[in-house]
Amino acid sequence: MICLQDKYVGGDNIKFITPVFLISFEISFDDAGDKVKAPVEKKVLSNYLSIGQKEFYEAQTSGMKPELKIEVREFEYNNEDTLKYNGVVYNIIRTFPNVKKGTVELTCSKPIMKVM
Repeated sequence: MICLQDKYVGGDNIKFITPVFLISFEISFDDAGDKVKAPVEKKVLSNYLSIGQKEFYEAQTSGMKPELKIEVREFEYNNEDTLKYNGVVYNIIRTFPNVKKGTVELTCSKPIMKVM
């Protein structure tokens, strides 16, 4: 899959061309009455952003490793905490609403695998 990097075309004219899937979870019950958590993916178009050096190092001091930063339209984001980009699932570790542009910046990291 080819990853298209978004470009700013002067001012706040942003192209939202990078597809991502915001993931929420539906809880239902199976025949035995056990809870079943099923992911629901919603495709939205986003703007790929770079993670600033200061933001990267500040996150490192908190034990986080930001690996992806994207911007989505505010009306499309419903407080999901997971997204999929280029087939890779990420946890959303920080959100920043930009009211002036009507967008939300999502800073993401890959989930940490638990070792048993």
